Amino acid sequence: MKFLSTLSLIVPSIFLYGNLYAQVLSPGISAGVTIGVTKPFTDVTNADVNPNFGASVQYNASPFAFAVMEYNYGKLSRKDLDIYGKRFSNTSNRLTATANVALGQILNPQDRIAHYLLYNVYVGTGLGVIVSNISKPNALTPDGFGGITYKGTDLTIPLNLGFNFKYASYLYPDSPLTFNVNIQHNVGLTEMLDGYNPANSDNKMKDSFTNLNVGVKYNFGNNR
Repeated sequence: MKFLSTLSLIVPSIFLYGNLYAQVLSPGISAGVTIGVTKPFTDVTNADVNPNFGASVQYNASPFAFAVMEYNYGKLSRKDLDIYGKRFSNTSNRLTATANVALGQILNPQDRIAHYLLYNVYVGTGLGVIVSNISKPNALTPDGFGGITYKGTDLTIPLNLGFNFKYASYLYPDSPLTFNVNIQHNVGLTEMLDGYNPANSDNKMKDSFTNLNVGVKYNFGNNR
């Protein structure tokens, strides 16, 4: 929870102490790092919120349309037994490729107003993979489910919502740094993120997880 509290202070501080104008991203390549939290949604109820860390490479096809390849490392888990006697720990590596479109691509703002934050709000989707490592057997329930390990690679479908902005862009209009806030829900095409068979669960949906990340990117080439 201390990590969550720290993260909750980072995002507001960016707005309180920085300039709120957000410059658009010029066509070209960006690279960056991220930090955030992950919460899984599986057959184990009320799973933990864990920190995750990542890096990304972004291609800006236009000022408001871009593709991102992102790597994240973190844990999916529930440390304590849930009400059904389930518990698991999955140390995972995740890779996603997404195509994203910001509002500016649709609204086509004039250059004189293109710096407003609204036009940099974006949505996106794509394809991902998660490499799971449940090295310690998940908890064996009273009715005999669990007690297994799992190492495997599964597909996910990432769904993005976020925004990009330049910190203090009024003072430093040519700064190559862009800050980002992104929430990504990853729909898994597997039931093995927690290792449990869904036949013994009220949850009949595929396993999934959500990332909430903040990051900073360095834009190579000209800036606008």
